[in-house]
Amino acid sequence: MLDVKDGKALILSDRVLTSHQYHSSNSEITWENCSMRAYLNGSFIDNTFTADEKKYIAEQRIENKNNPTHGTTGGIATIDKIFLLSIEEVNTYFTDDSSRIAYNMDNNSSLWWLRSPGLLSYSAARVGRDGGVYSHGNFVDSNDGVRPALWLNL
Repeated sequence: MLDVKDGKALILSDRVLTSHQYHSSNSEITWENCSMRAYLNGSFIDNTFTADEKKYIAEQRIENKNNPTHGTTGGIATIDKIFLLSIEEVNTYFTDDSSRIAYNMDNNSSLWWLRSPGLLSYSAARVGRDGGVYSHGNFVDSNDGVRPALWLNL
């Protein structure tokens, strides 16, 4: 659990669950229209949670700020059940690189996507295998790790 506010708990997968493209093509994109968002709030949620479990997942307004280092536009706020953390959130909830290191299902350290844009409008930020936050990011059509987050109604 990363945070508790207004009767909800912010939780993040303790592992990188899968690899997935941030977006299906190497094109200018923000969180609002990326295929990762569609996947997480579509087939991922449908195939991961039971109907009873889904009742506890809160729809939440998600702010999509500009990249704090490079100024790349983050787009408009969205309403999501499942999302990726932003650069600001990952830096708030994890105090150092070692606390951000995440392992995949094979127990290997893994890169993982953030929802914030990268240096370019066709890149997205990510956390490296070393736990560093890479604000320049990776091309959106790359397959990097997915570590979903959600707000759970308490």
